[in-house]
Amino acid sequence: MADPVSISGLLIAIAQAIAAIRSYGSTVKDAKDDIKSLSEELFALKGLLEHLSAHNSEELSDIIRPRQYDKQQLASVIESATSFITHLSRKLERPQDRTGRIAQTLKWPLKKDEVDKHIDRLSRVKSWLTLVLMTDNFELTKDLYAEVQALSTALRSSESLQRERFHLTDGKLLRYYSPVMPFERHNQALEAHLPGTGDWFVQGPLKDLINYASLDNMVLWLNGRSGMGKSTLFSLAVECTCSSPGIDKEFGFAYFYCSFDDASTQKPRNLLGSIAAQLAQIHPEILDELEFDLKRRRPNLYNTEPTIQELEAVIVRASSYFQRIFLFIDAVNESQYSDDILLSICTLLNSSTNLRFLLTSVSDVSDLIQSSGVHTMEVYMDSRIVGQDIEMVIDARLAGDRNLRGLRPQLKKEIREVVKSRADGMFRYVQLTLDQLSSCRTGRSIRSELDAVPTNLNAAYAGMLSRIVLSADRELVKETLMWLSFAMRPLSLFELSEAVAFAESDSDIDADSRLHQPAVLVELCQGLINNRDLDGLSLAHASVKSFLTSHWIANSSVSEFALDTVIDHKAIMRKCLAYLSMQPLATAALKAADNIWTLFSEYPLLRYAAHNWAHHATACSSLDGEDHARIFGFFDTRHESNGGSYRMWLQALLQNCDLSFACETHPLYYSASFGLTTVVRAILKAQPDIKIDQSGGRRGSSALIVASYRGHYDTVRVLLEAGANPEYEDEDSTTAIDWAKCRGFQDIEQLLRTYQKARQASRSATFA
Repeated sequence: MADPVSISGLLIAIAQAIAAIRSYGSTVKDAKDDIKSLSEELFALKGLLEHLSAHNSEELSDIIRPRQYDKQQLASVIESATSFITHLSRKLERPQDRTGRIAQTLKWPLKKDEVDKHIDRLSRVKSWLTLVLMTDNFELTKDLYAEVQALSTALRSSESLQRERFHLTDGKLLRYYSPVMPFERHNQALEAHLPGTGDWFVQGPLKDLINYASLDNMVLWLNGRSGMGKSTLFSLAVECTCSSPGIDKEFGFAYFYCSFDDASTQKPRNLLGSIAAQLAQIHPEILDELEFDLKRRRPNLYNTEPTIQELEAVIVRASSYFQRIFLFIDAVNESQYSDDILLSICTLLNSSTNLRFLLTSVSDVSDLIQSSGVHTMEVYMDSRIVGQDIEMVIDARLAGDRNLRGLRPQLKKEIREVVKSRADGMFRYVQLTLDQLSSCRTGRSIRSELDAVPTNLNAAYAGMLSRIVLSADRELVKETLMWLSFAMRPLSLFELSEAVAFAESDSDIDADSRLHQPAVLVELCQGLINNRDLDGLSLAHASVKSFLTSHWIANSSVSEFALDTVIDHKAIMRKCLAYLSMQPLATAALKAADNIWTLFSEYPLLRYAAHNWAHHATACSSLDGEDHARIFGFFDTRHESNGGSYRMWLQALLQNCDLSFACETHPLYYSASFGLTTVVRAILKAQPDIKIDQSGGRRGSSALIVASYRGHYDTVRVLLEAGANPEYEDEDSTTAIDWAKCRGFQDIEQLLRTYQKARQASRSATFA
């Protein structure tokens, strides 16, 4: 059994956690229930441990049946419990500086879902220890043991280790390279992993990728439909690779998660930057020479983003520090720039000889990768290859779910057979179906539900939507799903409820217009959206968006919920413009500099609308005359005495910047900045005499300069065709060519130089 020292260590950890929780008791009035629940669970576990420690090893060896658990397993549970209780104590630690201490007296540091998670963990440890002493139910205790072990795995994961290392190295330079790091997404993906599953991949393809010494560069391509558990399997691969011998010494390792619900994770620059930053955490000297070189060429280094070429150079430079580098990228297909990402991967493969990639996608191996000549292994996840894992997930749920574990063996067998036969390798289907069965109150109702189990994942999602009866609720759900499917980032509950409640025709929005209980959106969309964090709501899974935009739903009984990329991006753009045009916001423009943060609080969608309406306009790709009229009408408010909605938009967008230039800047400039090519073309057509090179914005740049800076090739081409001067200089004497070259947009630089040569030739001919 666990030795007295380990039990004592756990008792000390519990005592520290109780003391930390009590320190909030007198100051945090809105968390009394959380404090009470956590304290009760800790005291109960403390009492059980004290009972255990009162027995000697011989007595306990008689109680704990050898066929159930050995001493190592009990010690492992004690160690796991100590780990996450210590983690809880650290979360509750109160900083010693005065500012930090005051802040924590006003706010309980744990969110509701975090409290629930800790209570659940404590309850599982307590239940396992009790069952070991008092029951013969081997299957139940086995399941609880596996779950308890998984708790410490998550806490020992690379998420916490790499986050700590990230802050110990040169934080400013690393953040410059990597504004997006994958640690949180990795932790979320890993939580879904059931111990024991995925061994077929770890012991097979992943092992070959790591250990196959006869090849240099290599790509492992994992292909499977949405819902088959690729991200969870990917997180397991990350964990196993992190713990492989030589990682961080002889071998470099970095990983990244692309995600359909967050545009920042889809950008090649952020992906490459994250990889570069992770490698630099291991060898900080990788960045030393590069920083010196960059600062020599760019005195204001941190005012510009690194180019794709610079980031690729960092990774190539890093390859010389390691015998081999493993680079893992999940869900390449979920990036709208997937081709650019694959192109960068091919560039790296052509520039180094010691790179091993793991890439996951819903599609077959890319033609770009195949044409690179690099040795590639493709693994296709089908129902046959993941069948055993599916069985393990079903069995674990039947053994551990409080509403299913007490069912008769025969009924469990029926559930197992039906769910497995219809899952077709889809873990998401298994989860949803067992969730539905778990909600039944009796075995008879479970049998009845089992007869009507959906035939596939699409049918399961359709079943959820069909259970929404009220037409008003159905409309709310459709709006919710539209926003979460196409939003540029996860939305807070208040942003989402504001977006759903607001109508294009509204000139204002008040308490009567808003939802009385915003959380009703989470309840109505249960199973379809992820409510882990109410500050960042998103769809529950990428397969939900695939379902909503599929041909399948368009021909189903829930076709009213079908979404269309072009139509819905356009609808969101229109709502955002209407929101920005509300009368109270337009009138507040003059004093916005002083009260912009108050306005963000009063109007929860303001920040999102300001930053993203133009991105939605770009994403829908086909604006019509009505859309142009809306946008021009919005732009024309700059002529109002206070700058109107146009000035408010810029204030919300730029916040504390001096807006004296706002109303003088022609909309052509901002249209070019956001890459609104059709709007740029429409402005040029409507105003043929426009001064196309007039300066605008904070730096006195032209529309061509800002479009080149942002990398909008089509917009640059339209401006050049209309006569924009590629040699025009901004206030810093920088041209569009300079910016294109500096930021690595080679295609734009080449286009600009072509027009530059044509202008020079024309001038020469004139003076000849």
